[in-house]
Amino acid sequence: MILWFFIKVPCAGKSRLKDWPLIEIHHTRIRFTMLVGCRQTHEKVGQTTMKTWLTTWGGFLVSVLTVACSVMPAAVKNEAVSDVAFNDLVQDASRYTGQTVILGGYVVEVRNEQDLSRLIAVQAPLGIGDEPKSKDMSQGRLIVEYKGFLDPEVYTKDRKITVAGKLLGSSATEKGQANFPFVRMAATQVHLWDKERPLERDPYWHYWRYPYPYPYLYPWGWPHPYVW
Repeated sequence: MILWFFIKVPCAGKSRLKDWPLIEIHHTRIRFTMLVGCRQTHEKVGQTTMKTWLTTWGGFLVSVLTVACSVMPAAVKNEAVSDVAFNDLVQDASRYTGQTVILGGYVVEVRNEQDLSRLIAVQAPLGIGDEPKSKDMSQGRLIVEYKGFLDPEVYTKDRKITVAGKLLGSSATEKGQANFPFVRMAATQVHLWDKERPLERDPYWHYWRYPYPYPYLYPWGWPHPYVW
């Protein structure tokens, strides 16, 4: 704007030449202030919108991923009581009796009766995908009644399981000097986790490799004699 004024009015007086730059600078400051103010307003609106979006969609995605990652069907997962500690089920079983719960642990033994299978497990809190965590975190035992056959040769000791079903109640039993709180449930879903395979570690990983490339080829492509 200032350059255009000098070109357009080359014969203007000195006073006018002095005034216009000041006016232009003044307008520039006003325009700059307005731009900064608008930018700050847009930033605040953007931050509010982003927080609202994250709160709304973040909770939705967490719930979807939780159901999607579970080994239990979505209908069972949605029906089950959530965020209930095992101790609460033991101490206030009457409150949750008849409601669907999802629990897990490690098999102790399986007893097959005429109409059902009775499974006893060491309770363990559930982690990602409703997989039982460490047995060291156990708070009691599970007595699972399942209307079906559970093969004792498959459901062997220390196998990890996740079960879903109706809570029947709780009790405590004595074994020696220790008291074990029990939760009884009628299971409709029993998931047996795969056995954990030990990690295979190369004992020679920290040594220098043989100078010939895999599969142990000598120079000029001749195979290693031990490969023959």
